This record gives sequence, structure tokens and C-alpha cells, in this order.
Amino acid sequence: MNELRLITEGIGAWLHYEFCSNRSRLFSEKYLAPPIGTILSSIQPDGVHAEFEHQVLSSTMKGPGRRPAIDFVVSSSYPTPRVAIESKWIGKSAPQVHEVMRDLIRLSLLCSKFNTTCYFVLAGRRRRLEEYFCLPEFAGPQTARGKPILSTVSNRQHAVSLTPDPSYRVALLKKCFARFSDIQVPQRIISRRTEPFPHNAKSVEYQVYGWQILVPKSNPLFWPKRSKHFK
Repeated sequence: MNELRLITEGIGAWLHYEFCSNRSRLFSEKYLAPPIGTILSSIQPDGVHAEFEHQVLSSTMKGPGRRPAIDFVVSSSYPTPRVAIESKWIGKSAPQVHEVMRDLIRLSLLCSKFNTTCYFVLAGRRRRLEEYFCLPEFAGPQTARGKPILSTVSNRQHAVSLTPDPSYRVALLKKCFARFSDIQVPQRIISRRTEPFPHNAKSVEYQVYGWQILVPKSNPLFWPKRSKHFK
């Protein structure tokens, strides 16, 4: 069983157990931390860290203040992250789509610089997840044959551009690059989904999606601040 599948199925099974134990009112993004940490520690027994400083973004900050961090990292040789995980929860409230996109960019920076194996996890009730995947910012406008930022129906590799192509994504990316204007980012991000778990969940049951986030080796970097679209 590959690593991402193990993480996705482990979180999904744990959520169902907690739901059966009448603890679903506690569910939140923070509530995903225990299963992620436990599963990672079982797979990678050495060097598992929570809230690990983002080594690329923190290098651009000066003065006091909390440095950007990744939810979970496996790093046996500090400060190089070997595995990195970001997670989001969709409950009564949901993260803004640009916050999800920002997480993908944060992971892509680690993948590009350190060749880190990066995963993004999204969890919630199946009904709420499907509603979220239909949002125009996530899926792209139907009239423009929009392309989603992450594939939710296939395990094939899926590419999304971080340059203003397609143009309908400029507003979304502008929100993301508000924090990344002084750093080079990849032009494209590639994601690959593993099968959501449980794959046959009822609409009111909890489900977990997981993607590996990749950057093509030949993918050039660009400066968002030098693009007229993101100023």
C-alpha cells in the first residue's frame, strides 16, 4: 500500500470511528492532526515534526513574527523536509479556495527546491466535499470549460498553471501571491489523486481525499511580482 493511500484510508477510518463514538462535533482541521501524526510516525518512525518551519518562505522574512509552517513534515536531516503534508477540513465552514491553492503552492516550493514528497489532504462530509468541488473558483467557470485546481474524478496526473493562463484564474492567484510576491514559484503544479476513502461513502458520511503534489523537473520558475496580472 503506497504512503498516500495509507494516510488517506487511515484518516477516513479514524473519522468514522470517532463519528461512531459520537465525537463528530469536535471535527475540525486541528482534529486531523492526531491521525496524521500517528500514521506518519508508523510509516516514518524518525524525524516526524508538526508545524515545521517552511524553509523557503521563512528565508524571505525579516524581523520578528511567526514564520510560515507546514502542518507535518518528515525530516531526518534538518532543515531538509523529505515528506510534507498540508491538510484542510470542510465542515459547517470551509476554507476559501485561494487558501487551498496557497497550500498547493507552498508544497510545490518544497518539491521544487528539496525534491520533497508532498501531499495535500482534504476531508469532510461527502456532500459538503462535492459542493465545494463545484465552486467556480475550484472547478473553473462552466462557460469557459474550466479546469479544476485538483482532479476529483480521476487518479491520472493533473496539471494546473500558476501563470495567468487561463485568464479566469487571475483573481484567485492574485490572492495567493499576495504572500508570495517576493519569491519565485513554479509555473505549473501537477497533482495525482489517490482513491478517496471510503470511495462509496453516503452523502452524510465523512470522506477523505488525498493528492500528491509534484513539480515537473523541467518546469521553470517565475516572479509573480513581475507579472502585470498579479500587481
